[in-house]
Amino acid sequence: TEEGAPAEEEEPDTPATKKPKLSDKEVKAIAWPEGITDEDVLAQTDIIIGDNDLATLSNKKIREALEKHYKMSLKEQKPKINMVIDEILTKRD
Repeated sequence: TEEGAPAEEEEPDTPATKKPKLSDKEVKAIAWPEGITDEDVLAQTDIIIGDNDLATLSNKKIREALEKHYKMSLKEQKPKINMVIDEILTKRD
């Protein structure tokens, strides 16, 4: 490239690097770690959302708060947590 010319950027989320989107059925099939229920996660997520400013809250911050609450990683449950968050926010609208 010529000096001063912008370098070509790689395309983000190319098919080789982007994970395929899971269906709702596949997300619902993701299991919680032992001792955690859908109802418990729904209630705890609702509390986290209610206690924070939605303008600064992200799905990642909610997941991290849930991980802190349960004292374990929930990275494998990320799609399921996102679905719970969407469900709560939809009910609040």
